[in-house]
Amino acid sequence: MRKLVSTIGILVMLALLAACGGAATPATSPAPPSAAPSAAPASASPTGGAAASPTGEPSEVTIQLGTLNNSGESGTATLTAAGAQTKVVLSITGQPAGVDQPTHIHEGNCTTLNPAPKYPLTDVKDGKSETTVNASLSDLLNGGFGINVHKSASDLPTYVVCGDIPKVGPNEVTIHLNQQSASGESGTATLTAAGNQTKVVVNLTGQPAGVDQPSHIHEGNCTTLNPAPKYPLTDIKDGKSETTVNASLSELTSGNYAINVHKSASELTTYVVCGDLPIIGGHGGGTESPAGGSGASPMAMP
Repeated sequence: MRKLVSTIGILVMLALLAACGGAATPATSPAPPSAAPSAAPASASPTGGAAASPTGEPSEVTIQLGTLNNSGESGTATLTAAGAQTKVVLSITGQPAGVDQPTHIHEGNCTTLNPAPKYPLTDVKDGKSETTVNASLSDLLNGGFGINVHKSASDLPTYVVCGDIPKVGPNEVTIHLNQQSASGESGTATLTAAGNQTKVVVNLTGQPAGVDQPSHIHEGNCTTLNPAPKYPLTDIKDGKSETTVNASLSELTSGNYAINVHKSASELTTYVVCGDLPIIGGHGGGTESPAGGSGASPMAMP
């Protein structure tokens, strides 16, 4: 009997030990898949995308050089950023053969040009001139400079072509409107981006009292203007006009366009002021990628 009880006791103890050992979880048991740490997506960044350009300023601007004093000359000047300097390249047609023509950047505009040169440029020869000036492109794009070419070294007071360097800011461009037909009028036009449209504000001085003057955006430039209006603007009244046109600012500054004002509704063939829109290229940087990645985004317009 004593041997039977002892045997039963041993069997009970073995059963209890087996039960305890089965309930224990091995220390090396793998964590459930849901608990595994996941790596951050490679495209994610702390700020939500690629860094935007700090300025968005253009790297190149081309302006028209219009005829003065019935010279028969005209052309363009292209200003290209070169760090703290700017490369200025002129291309002129109609230049007399064998004549080197002095040219400069002046303070002011083609209506009220300071006769003292601010930055000398290489003389125009055979219709060409190229100079690197000690001023950044952003410094020159403040609306306070013009480029002119003189008839010759012996006839400096006679200007043969002139072009205003526009004021270019974020989503906005301001051009000078220079007098024509000895009108005594001049002013500015400011074009501001509004999505796929552009707000155009014209301010004139010297306008005759009580006269509403038709105004338009034309294709071409002030030297060779297409007489058919491309985009009508509100008539100038008391020196003011404001219009929103169905064209983006990038469109208006990527082709040849000009703004002109007519003497009156009954004298449409007489222009009293005109200003060429610049061609603006090479805007820096992009905007933040909406998906948080580093993909390129459309260039922002000035």
